[in-house]
Amino acid sequence: EIISPIKLKKQKKLLQWTIFLSILILFFWLIDFCFNWWAIKKQTENIKNKMHHIYSTLFPKEKRIVSPLYQLQSHFKTLKEKENILVGISPLDILLKLSKVKRNGIIFREIHMDKKRVIIKGIANSLSNIDNVKKQLEQVWSQAKILDSKVLEPKKIHFTIMVEDKKE
Repeated sequence: EIISPIKLKKQKKLLQWTIFLSILILFFWLIDFCFNWWAIKKQTENIKNKMHHIYSTLFPKEKRIVSPLYQLQSHFKTLKEKENILVGISPLDILLKLSKVKRNGIIFREIHMDKKRVIIKGIANSLSNIDNVKKQLEQVWSQAKILDSKVLEPKKIHFTIMVEDKKE
């Protein structure tokens, strides 16, 4: 079969239009792809900047921030470990019990708490004052022991008392 030159020209023109429109569609698709890629890159950069800012406000002493997300996860892990240590300790109850003890001539300087015991460090005017406080602590807790007492200055005795909570 012989194709007429007019039909051939028409098909050639249609093929050229098809190629042109295909290239045009491909061009617009590439523009859309590049625009979406650029928008995602900007959003990612914006999120990273926000994370960096939030991390630096949460932990202002840390100057070297490499990966805020990883460092924040590390801080949460540390906090969870500390929480496990503090579970079962009620500092307010312990401080309430200590506030009920009459401390004539005694100053409590340090109070260390854990699940089993409380260690109290302080300064007293005399050994009898320390002994009186020990007896009062035994009324609140099941056991109180004087671990250490040192005379460092006249009328100032540094002491350490350990008390253990009542077994319930």
